Amino acid sequence: MPLRPFDASRLKIRRARTHIGDLQGRVSAYLLRKPIYLRIDHDLGFAHGKKWTVHVREGVPIDLAPIIGDAIHNLRSALDLLACELVRANGQSDARVEFPFAETEAGLHVKIKRRHMDRASAAVQAKILAWAPHKGAAGNSLLCAIQDLDIMDKHQALIPVMSSVGVAPIIGLPNVKTPPRWPQHHLAAFWVADDHLHLPIGFIAEAEFGLQFEPFRATARGLVPAPLAGQEVIPALIAIAKEVETLVEEFARLP
Repeated sequence: MPLRPFDASRLKIRRARTHIGDLQGRVSAYLLRKPIYLRIDHDLGFAHGKKWTVHVREGVPIDLAPIIGDAIHNLRSALDLLACELVRANGQSDARVEFPFAETEAGLHVKIKRRHMDRASAAVQAKILAWAPHKGAAGNSLLCAIQDLDIMDKHQALIPVMSSVGVAPIIGLPNVKTPPRWPQHHLAAFWVADDHLHLPIGFIAEAEFGLQFEPFRATARGLVPAPLAGQEVIPALIAIAKEVETLVEEFARLP
C-alpha cells in the first residue's frame, strides 16, 4: 500500500510515541521497586539536630538511555522526511535536504539555504521561519531540543538523573515536599521539616522523586547547560512529540 503525502513523517512520530510508552512502563517498574529511601539521622549541623539522609538502593537504569535516544531520533527523522517531501512537492531534488536548525534567528535564513530548503516554495520557507527552529528568546526551544539531543545521543548516553527528592506520604502525617539538596549519585541529606521533627533517629521513609534530563553536558569548553535541563523526561518527550506532530500537520495543510 503506497504512502500518502506526509505519512512517512507520521509513521516516525508514531514510532517515537511507541518508544515513549515503553519508557513510561520501564520508569513505572523502576519506581515500584522503591529505589530510594530516606532515614532520619542525627546531625547538629541541621535544624533541631536531625536530617533526612538519602540512600539509593538502585540507581537509574542505564537501559533507559537508548529508549530516549530512539524516541528523539525518530522525531528528528520525521522533520527531515517532511523537509524532503516539501522540496519534492515543489518539483526539486531532495538531495542533501535537511530540516534547518540555527543558533540565532538571523542564522536561520542562512541554514535554510545550507540545508537546501530554499528549493521549497516561498510559503514553506515562510512557515519554517514562523516556527522559529532557532535558539534564543524568540526561538522554539522544543524543536531545538530535538536537534541537540539527537546530536548528544551520538556522543553520550541520555541517562536521566534523579531529582526533586522528598518524603513520600507517611500514614497519619502530611506530605512534606522538600527541594533538591543533593548531587546525583552521592549520598546526601536535607533538613527535617517541623511536621516530622517528632520522628525518632533511625526512622525510615520512602522517597518521592522525579527523573529529569541532566542539567549539564560535557564539551571541549567544559560543562554547558544541556537541552531540556531539569525538565521531567517523560512529560518533555510527550510535549516534543506533540510539537512535531502539530508542525507536520500544519505543513501538510499548505496548498
